[in-house]
Amino acid sequence: MHILRRGARADHGTRSISLKIADLKWNGSAGAFDINFSGAASDFSTDARHHYWLRFSPDEIVTLLQSLPAAGASMEGKDFADVFQKAASSLFRLQAMASGLRVAG
Repeated sequence: MHILRRGARADHGTRSISLKIADLKWNGSAGAFDINFSGAASDFSTDARHHYWLRFSPDEIVTLLQSLPAAGASMEGKDFADVFQKAASSLFRLQAMASGLRVAG
């Protein structure tokens, strides 16, 4: 995963850091999903290293899922299929769970 940023006032171009996803877990106390990354990554502007994580609420995940079909429509059909066919069984599980079916882990 790449996190990209640009300056809001002094735009010196895009800077990025690369992170490797270690795990995704439900954080019940926060009511959100936490994505943790393996190792530390360099700061955007210094040599300091930091551990980053992302926290998504269920509503934010829903927004991403609702936006994906429209965003994916700009890809070539075969390219989309090549990329997302690996996730087909997971997508079907999500669909079943969203329909109220209890799905074993």
